[in-house]
Amino acid sequence: MMAPVSTAPVRAKKQPLSAREREVAVLIANGLTNRQIAARLVIAVRTTDNHVQHIFDKLGVFSRAQVAAWVAMEGMLGHRGSVYPALPSAMG
Repeated sequence: MMAPVSTAPVRAKKQPLSAREREVAVLIANGLTNRQIAARLVIAVRTTDNHVQHIFDKLGVFSRAQVAAWVAMEGMLGHRGSVYPALPSAMG
């Protein structure tokens, strides 16, 4: 006897983070501080703090290392571990 076939639509995997939160998560995974993320994205540090807290809440994590692990598991890191070019060095 065959199991009944579901007629419910198949749902695509929902991305738990907004585009901006994913951007912040990648920067967290690259080791940037909230202040550095704010400077990179040209937003207030408080806004960055809010994004980081929302990321923690949505992913159910408690550390930046856990965010970095999630970013890696999602395949969000680009060539050489970053999707963003390195900041210019002050030393030239």
